Amino acid sequence: MNDNSFKKAIPYLIPAIIVLTVFTFYPLFNAFVQSFNRLPNPDNYELSLKTYQWLFKDTTFLTAVKNTLVYSLVTVPISIAISLMIAALLTSINRLRVFFQTVYFLPYVTSAVAVAFTWGYLFNADYGLINQIMHNVFNLPKIPWLRSPDYAMSAVMIFGIWRSLAFNVLILTTGMLSIDPQYYKAARVDGANNATTFFKITLPLLAPVVSYVFTIGLINAFKVFTEVYALIGSSARVYKANTMVFYIFDQLWVYKDYSLASAAAIILLLIILVLTAFSRWLSAKTDYMN
Repeated sequence: MNDNSFKKAIPYLIPAIIVLTVFTFYPLFNAFVQSFNRLPNPDNYELSLKTYQWLFKDTTFLTAVKNTLVYSLVTVPISIAISLMIAALLTSINRLRVFFQTVYFLPYVTSAVAVAFTWGYLFNADYGLINQIMHNVFNLPKIPWLRSPDYAMSAVMIFGIWRSLAFNVLILTTGMLSIDPQYYKAARVDGANNATTFFKITLPLLAPVVSYVFTIGLINAFKVFTEVYALIGSSARVYKANTMVFYIFDQLWVYKDYSLASAAAIILLLIILVLTAFSRWLSAKTDYMN
């Protein structure tokens, strides 16, 4: 872009720059400064590293970090694996493919809170469908899914896996349909079966798309909040199902500790930046088309 073109573009960039500054850069800068404030009140300042020292000594924060890591490492791979199977089935049919794609995408555009109420009913310890099946069909004891430190996080992960399928299936199905059919025709000529075709052709060519889905899923998993709050509510901390974003919410709105909330937000931001950098590196390594 030459200087003349850049000058012409400035008036069109100014609105976007203003919006980014007001809603992104300024809050980010303010959170960064506030994270070094030893005093919880944002109107008074006493800059220090003690906020971060307190943060890493806080067992509630460490539990939130552990829960977030476990949630991410469990839900993302399982969701992608299930999504790959569903996407492979969808691409193998011609009739009703669009219908099933729409059905699978519905959870993504449906309010998480509304869906969580349904899942809350399914997980209900007394009359929930899951416990009814476990007890009446398999003769297993009923589990207090949402009211026990041993099971609350498992319930959140099951809900998280189900909810993430919608986006993953849509992206992976689109990626599979974009693969040149000539590869599959050549494989059939060589006598390759469906499993060989999937692992030797589909997966390698789909690697950049899988990498993208993995990264987006990992970032969303680290930012998980709605699933926890909608299912368990403010009791998540009591039942050891709190996550990093839930911890930030708790510190900010319940305890009014702006400094600790800002420090936790900065830590989360750094983690997401590292994941983004890793994604770009992984995408470059797995792009077989270049």
